[in-house]
Amino acid sequence: MRFVTSTLGVVAAVAVALLVVPMGTAGAAPLRSVATPGATVAVAADGGSFTVTLRDGRFVPSPASNEVKVVDSRGKLVETVPLAPVSQGKVVRIGSVLSADHKTATFSSSARQVAAKTPVAKRMTKDQAYMKMMYQLNKDWPCAAPYIIGGLIIGFFFIVGWIIGGLIGAYIGYTTCNHGAAWNAAVNWWNTP
Repeated sequence: MRFVTSTLGVVAAVAVALLVVPMGTAGAAPLRSVATPGATVAVAADGGSFTVTLRDGRFVPSPASNEVKVVDSRGKLVETVPLAPVSQGKVVRIGSVLSADHKTATFSSSARQVAAKTPVAKRMTKDQAYMKMMYQLNKDWPCAAPYIIGGLIIGFFFIVGWIIGGLIGAYIGYTTCNHGAAWNAAVNWWNTP
């Protein structure tokens, strides 16, 4: 009984490794086989499946194909392995293939991490970037105007001059208003070839 429980612990650990931890992290070679007193667990070379071979028990599939039961040599139910566990709020389907003698089961996850194809966006022309910048500057003007006027006044009365004061006020105003959208649009226009 104790060895079956430890075997199921190994099965759970390998299942977590397949579903959560990518195989071969940090460039290290992953462990391909683990032996316990009750079973041997081997991970496939591609990391997409693992095989469990029981020494003194057997796997019994459920009629609904939603779980695999593990029974000991006397036929007593020891553990149930769900084939549709919930991971991070999503149901992860696990496929199982049992051998003819029901001593070996191969589990594979249908949740593969596939790189999503992102559409390649067209680069903006200088004219399009200018139009976007002018739209954003006009949109943010009511918010940025007090900063610009304040900079003009402070710059007029102090040594820096009203032009530099107005530029400083415009920078502060347009980076503060709308989370800096107008400033980002101006930088994009400047950097567009």
